[in-house]
Amino acid sequence: MSKKTEVINIFSKVANKYDFINNVISFGVHKLWEKKLLSKISLNITKGNSYQNALDLCTGTGALLYKLSLVSKNLYALDISNEMLDIAKKRLNKIYDDINDKNKLENIKFYQGEAENLPFKDNFFDLIVVSYGVRNFYDLNKGLQEIYRCLSKNGIAYILEFGKPILVTKLYKKSFSRYLCKLWQKLFIFYFSKIMPLIVRIFSKDTNSYRYLSKSALSFPSDEEFVKILSQNGLHCSKCDAMLGGFVYLYTCNIDKWLHFFSKRFFYAFCNNFVIYHFLNILYWYFTSYY
Repeated sequence: MSKKTEVINIFSKVANKYDFINNVISFGVHKLWEKKLLSKISLNITKGNSYQNALDLCTGTGALLYKLSLVSKNLYALDISNEMLDIAKKRLNKIYDDINDKNKLENIKFYQGEAENLPFKDNFFDLIVVSYGVRNFYDLNKGLQEIYRCLSKNGIAYILEFGKPILVTKLYKKSFSRYLCKLWQKLFIFYFSKIMPLIVRIFSKDTNSYRYLSKSALSFPSDEEFVKILSQNGLHCSKCDAMLGGFVYLYTCNIDKWLHFFSKRFFYAFCNNFVIYHFLNILYWYFTSYY
């Protein structure tokens, strides 16, 4: 079974209980991480930026849609699972029913599709948000390249994703804090591999699906490793926020303008050689700090 088929099947099965199980296994803390993401988006508006077109990629059950609709003129939501999209639509309709303002729904469009083949034109979005969805891309590089393609020249992309709290140990050479970091790493792995499946088994019969979700979180690249992958696909990570000791990362990304110039004019026009493009990306990443 391909990863694409596996992801579709898994999220179709867990759609009805997805929000409830997430609240249980994260003890509700995931809402704080999402709140930080939304606060960064709002802060960017106060600095004079505006979002004409925004995309909630891998929207899932639409947990962020209402807040995103308040800061963007046109909002697009895309997910690979129709079952997830149905729940997102119902959630949004209920919210706007409660506040008696259904006119805003006309500016929100839903798409069933895959991140690796976005049905949007180049440089279309001023804002792209991916919340806990990147690790489910069946082709990570292709998905990131699509984000790069669809992001406007001055656009911004936020990626919220689980990570591995391993690289924080490099901050400490010989100190008690170093051992605390190592302990946290072991607790993280133990919780995801042992405790989380037990909790899921209590509330859901579909333990196999959540076993995939825990394995994908443990195996997904994070921190510097993921920042390098972003850079290799044309996205410059200007800020990398590690939350809960590296349990979750929030990546703030924009287009590498220097590389954008060369990739559009130099690479595509003359070389048609992907090696040069990646070489320029790696050079830019090497000489640029993301903290």
